[in-house]
Amino acid sequence: MDTSGYPSAFIPLIKKLKRNGALILFGTVGGEKSEITSDMITKFVEYNIVVIGSVNASKLNFEEGLSYLSLWKARYGDVLRSMITKVVKPEETQSAVLDKAKGSIKTIIEWD
Repeated sequence: MDTSGYPSAFIPLIKKLKRNGALILFGTVGGEKSEITSDMITKFVEYNIVVIGSVNASKLNFEEGLSYLSLWKARYGDVLRSMITKVVKPEETQSAVLDKAKGSIKTIIEWD
């Protein structure tokens, strides 16, 4: 899953995808360009990999996302923590989104 929108962040992840994997793109940015090679397309086809773009900007989507995160934590303990690269407080979210480092992949909001 990528929320940064930067091809330089998610293109390198393609080679790490396993059979029946999915790359879900949530973020968008302008200006940066990257090449998708025929070898990547071959991997998509032969490994049955799907690439999906999604917009999840509604209040309902946000609430459902928090519910899923709660379920994951209850079911799998701290495994989710290893997938998170940055934790911010709600009051820091605007600056975290505006200042996100090029190449950062995941951010989660920490609620007290």
